[in-house]
Amino acid sequence: MKRAAVAAALFTFVAASGAGAGCGPKAAHGAKTAPDAKDTGGDGEDGSGPAKAVDRPDTAATSIPDGVRASDPITCVGAESIKVDHVYIRTDGDGITVRGACSITVRSSIIIAGRYGLLIQGGGDIVVEESTVEGKTAAVAIPGVGSVKARGTKFKGFVSLTGGGDVKDGGGNTFE
Repeated sequence: MKRAAVAAALFTFVAASGAGAGCGPKAAHGAKTAPDAKDTGGDGEDGSGPAKAVDRPDTAATSIPDGVRASDPITCVGAESIKVDHVYIRTDGDGITVRGACSITVRSSIIIAGRYGLLIQGGGDIVVEESTVEGKTAAVAIPGVGSVKARGTKFKGFVSLTGGGDVKDGGGNTFE
C-alpha cells in the first residue's frame, strides 16, 4: 500500500472511530478550528541562488524568500528526532508529517501546503518557532494524541483536533 493510501486510511480510521469530537477547548487561544473535521532541506540545483518551488508542477519557477532554502515535504516516522531550520516547503500535499512517537523542531521556516501544513498521526510532537505554517485543508491537523507547541509563528488555516491532541500557544502566535 502506498504512503498516501496508508495515511488516508489511518486518518479515516481515527476520524470514524470517534476518538475525539471536533476541536474542543484544547486548541490554542485564538486558533480557528475546523468545523469537523535530522537537518533537512536543500538549496538550488547548484547550491546557490533561488531554487524552484518544490512539488508544485503547476508552478513553473516560483522563487523562494531570502534566508530559507527549498526542501521537499518532511515525514518523521517512529521515534526519530529531527531539526528543521530555515527551510521553505511548498507542496500540494502535507508539509510536515509525524507518524508514531517522532519529534520535530521547526525554526525560522515557511511551510505552504495544499492539504495540511503540520500533520501528526500518533503520539509525536512538533515544536515550531518563528515560522509560517499554511494549509489549505488545515494549518494543523492532529487526528492522534500528539501536540504542537508554537511560539512566534503565523498559522494560516484551520486547526483540526479530532483525537486527543492539542496545540500549546507559547506566545506571539497569530491564527488566520
